[in-house]
Amino acid sequence: MEWNKSKLLDFFRQHSGKKIIVEESGGTLRIQGKLQDLVETDMCSRILFEASLVPEIPGTEISLTLHEGFLGIHLLASSPEVEEPLLSCPAKISYEKLSISIC
Repeated sequence: MEWNKSKLLDFFRQHSGKKIIVEESGGTLRIQGKLQDLVETDMCSRILFEASLVPEIPGTEISLTLHEGFLGIHLLASSPEVEEPLLSCPAKISYEKLSISIC
């Protein structure tokens, strides 16, 4: 499927609560988790859509942000023993290279 912001938004709404795989075709990024919490935020007359992807790794959070030309991804790993995040990694996948499947 060829993705764009509108199609991805519909997909996220229809498959909330399901496990999905998000990957970059021909790339190195691949994440898997349970899709949840699609949030719509008004950012000064521009609407921002963000969803959470919950992996099976404790202490790891993944945010998915829908932009006009790409899907923004932010991976955050933390531990209760440490105040600062252990890992904070932003990434993006253009819709042309985006591949999403249901587990």
